[in-house]
Amino acid sequence: MKKREPVFYFQAASMMGIWVLLSGIIYWLTNSLIHAYEYDDIPRATTTIVIIAMCVFCTLVALLTYVFVGLQRGRKS
Repeated sequence: MKKREPVFYFQAASMMGIWVLLSGIIYWLTNSLIHAYEYDDIPRATTTIVIIAMCVFCTLVALLTYVFVGLQRGRKS
């Protein structure tokens, strides 16, 4: 097993933190959508906002993960 630099561990921890943050955001948005339907809030507006927000956050996290993996592949031993 090759020894990794400390920067790798910082980047990996940051990436895992972003995924945890994304999970929290998805939970929060889904929960707010459920409450909007329970309290007869405006369902179309709430649904649209939640779907768009989830897509934006998922795209950003996927892009950051792609960059992290690409940086690790391009690294020479």
